[in-house]
Order: sequence, then C-alpha cells, then structure tokens
Amino acid sequence: MTCAGINNVLSSVYSVSSRSLVLKMATNSPTKSASSNSYKDVQGYIHAVSKVQIPANPKSSRYFDFTIQENHEETRVICFTPEIKDELKRREEAKLPTSLKNISPQKRRYGEGVEYRMNKYSRIEQAKNLAFQWKTSNTDESDTSVTQLLQSAPNGQSVGLKAKVLFKGDTETVYSKHAKKDLTKCDLVVADTTGAITVTLWESQIAEVEPNGCYHFRELKLNCYNKKYLGSSTKTMIEKCEDIDIPDTITIEAVNLTPNQKAKKNITGTILAIEVKKIYICINCKSKIQDAPDTALVKCPNCNLKIKKCELISTTTANIMIKDEKGENMGRFFCPHAVLRNLFQAIASAPGFNMDKNIDTLSANIMEETLLNVSLLSFQVIMEDKIVKSIDLGDTE
Repeated sequence: MTCAGINNVLSSVYSVSSRSLVLKMATNSPTKSASSNSYKDVQGYIHAVSKVQIPANPKSSRYFDFTIQENHEETRVICFTPEIKDELKRREEAKLPTSLKNISPQKRRYGEGVEYRMNKYSRIEQAKNLAFQWKTSNTDESDTSVTQLLQSAPNGQSVGLKAKVLFKGDTETVYSKHAKKDLTKCDLVVADTTGAITVTLWESQIAEVEPNGCYHFRELKLNCYNKKYLGSSTKTMIEKCEDIDIPDTITIEAVNLTPNQKAKKNITGTILAIEVKKIYICINCKSKIQDAPDTALVKCPNCNLKIKKCELISTTTANIMIKDEKGENMGRFFCPHAVLRNLFQAIASAPGFNMDKNIDTLSANIMEETLLNVSLLSFQVIMEDKIVKSIDLGDTE
C-alpha cells in the first residue's frame, strides 16, 4: 500500500473515531441527560432548607435537604452542592417562585413515592407565571398526624404532634461522642387516633411526660433507623393538651412497638477476664483511630494529620467475664462507656487508689489491671443480651 493509501485509511479511522467520541460525549452530557427520563425540571416554592450535614464517613459527600412545593404536592430534595444552600435559604425566606433545572427523580429510600436529587449540573432559576401560590408547608412546623408521618413525611422533617403516651421506658445513660459526655435518654410509644410511633426524649425533657398523659409535642425531628421514629432536640417543647381517645386497634398497634422489658440480674463477684477497647475519633475527618499508641500525639491513618490525643473524642468499652461469689463463671458481657466511666470515678475516690477520674486519660492496660485487682464488685446485667447496666464498687481492701 502506498503512503497516500495509508493516509486515507488513517484519515477514515480517525473520522469515525471522532464521530463516535462526539456522539458518546453528547449522550453523557448533563444537558442532554436532563431532557431524558433521568432528569427533569420542576417549579415551585422552597421550604425547610436544612443545615449542611457532614457524614461520619469522610469519603461521603456533604449534603443538605429541603422540600419544594409543586402546587398541591411537596417533594423532598437532596442537594450535594452545599455552596447553593444560602441561595435556596434566601428564596425560602423571600417566598420566591423557583425553577430547579436538571434534577434527578429517585425512588424514596423509605416509604412510597419519589424524591429529587441535585448535583453540580443542577441549576436554580427564577420561575415565571406559576399557576399556584405559596402556601404553608407541612414541613413548616405545623401539627401532623402519625399516619402522615409514617406514610409521606420526609426523613429529617421537624414536626408538631398531639399524642397520648401509651408507654414510657426506663431512663438510660449513653455516651455522646459529639457532646463528649454522658446523656440520658428515654423511649416512648405515643399514639393519636390514626396510629402509633416511637419517640426518643433526652435529658430534662424526660421528666415532662408521664404514662397515659396527653401532650402537644413541638419541634420533634423525624428519623429513620430500620423504622421511622421521632426524636427530641434542644428546640423541642412539650405541653399538656386535651385528652385523646385512642381506638382499640391503635392501642394494639402500640403494644407491638413496645420493647420487651428484659429481666435484670444482680451479681456480686469479681472480673475474671477483661479486654478494654479505646477508640478515638479524628477531629478532622471523623475516622475511627483504633489501637492508638500510648503517646501524647496520635496520627490519623486516614487523613495523616498528627493530633494531640487529649483533643480527640474517645469512647472506651470493655468485654468482661464475671465470676460470682460462689466461683461460677457467669459468662462474657459487654460493658459500655458510661458504666466504665462511673466505675472509675468511684475507684478514684476510694481509699488506697491514686488515679485520674477521667477514663479518657487512662490507658487500656491500666484499666484492665485495676479492674482485675478489685476484689469485690456488684454488677447489674441483662442476661439475655449479655450487657452490663451498672457496676458498683464493693470492698476494695
């Protein structure tokens, strides 16, 4: 083949390849996709713009959400472009008609229906000639029913609810990694005339409700972990309200939500074996730092920053084996942070011990040796779950 022939063949191949590349780029372009079934444009009014959420997984994207009122419909929108939150908040406050371009409808993760997603290709524009007016949204702190919450309310929505407390559980102490302290919580089952739902109250709010009382709850947040439930926050307000007559069918439904009251067992004895685990959380990327060295400085394996250990959020837990006074091995139990914290505060105050009350400053090795040398302890455990609820210090002589 001559040089001219080779050049002609190469020119033809290059031309075909170029056309294929252009066609592929056009197919994958956001503008083209927006006109297909995977993207759409919607118009309406913005409501309930949330704060930017920072996921625990440092590799996940930051996001926020809001709802858009499309005439009679309200749809949740998840946005992975935090830079546009302020503009959407401005439009919400000014009640401006808004057009969202190139957004992707997705099947809702929980419940029926769809929600929208915005990405870097999505745009915000001023909408013109809307055939409907701005109206108060279901997400604008108005009261709602349990059925509406379970069937159509978006996760993260702040709601008001009038309901009767049909069950109030025991108060538990849990350690908050974000607050760096122990917090008290209590689970309720509440109901109105349409259905029943679980509510988690925190701290001083727990004392504001009693079983069989009827209350007006404001600023509860709808969450979902396996199932939908409501949680309180520092903004939550609780007031007594008029009596609510709960139908028998709803009462039966509430019973199914009530957790089984598990039997607690008191044991007097010693710790036969123990493994203390200390996990630190990086203040930058929020990754877990396990097996951190017993040094003043710690390097995060994920973001490679070196950090003072005293600045890290930490959680201490333990697996222990308990031997009772008769010498019987009761088995292996999980001991949470709050239980260990309270125990070591008691040990540090007891005669003959000289150690810091703060378990964050104690090494796992020191904690293990100390507890193995304590001669008598009083345990309260849940045998079914193999969890320690409390440990009290006995005779340490």
